[in-house]
This record gives sequence, C-alpha cells and structure tokens, in this order.
Amino acid sequence: MGGPCKSRQLRESAIAQCSVDIQEAAFVAVDLEFTGLFLDADDSSSARSASLQEYYTRCITSIPSFLPLQLGICCAHQRDDVWELRVHEFNLWPSKRL
Repeated sequence: MGGPCKSRQLRESAIAQCSVDIQEAAFVAVDLEFTGLFLDADDSSSARSASLQEYYTRCITSIPSFLPLQLGICCAHQRDDVWELRVHEFNLWPSKRL
C-alpha cells in the first residue's frame, strides 16, 4: 500500500524532476486552477460578449477571492526540430499535510 512515506517520496521525486525540467527548458508555461473564476457567475452572457481586455480585467478582479487548487507547469524543450513538452501537475489545496 505505500502509506505516507511512499506518498512523500513520490511528491519529492516529482518536485525534483519538475525543477530539473524547468532548469533545462527553453521556456515554461504556468497555469493555476481555482475554485471559481467570477464572483458574479450568474452573469455568464456578459463574459461571452466582453472584449478580451474586459474579460481579463474581470478575471483579475475576481480571482483573488478564490483558492488555487492546482498548479500546472509545462516545460518546453527543443530536440533538433521537435518540441518536447513535459507537463507537471501539483495539487495545492485542499490536500493532506504530511
């Protein structure tokens, strides 16, 4: 079964591999998943008709009210003429604390 020690080892290994991938990457993309996006979720029609700037402003106004649940990191490496993407996902909250 693994247990807390095995879980901790897996998490530490994943973090170590992600760190190496970040150091070797040509570029890195970061994404956060939140518990919500808009405080006024009932007003979805205005989000669809908004300009890109209005939508972005609405996002940055609302997001501080929500918890980040997951961190996604994508590390891009170029090998010859091929791009290799290495994706890492980390659950942030809520999670078990070891």
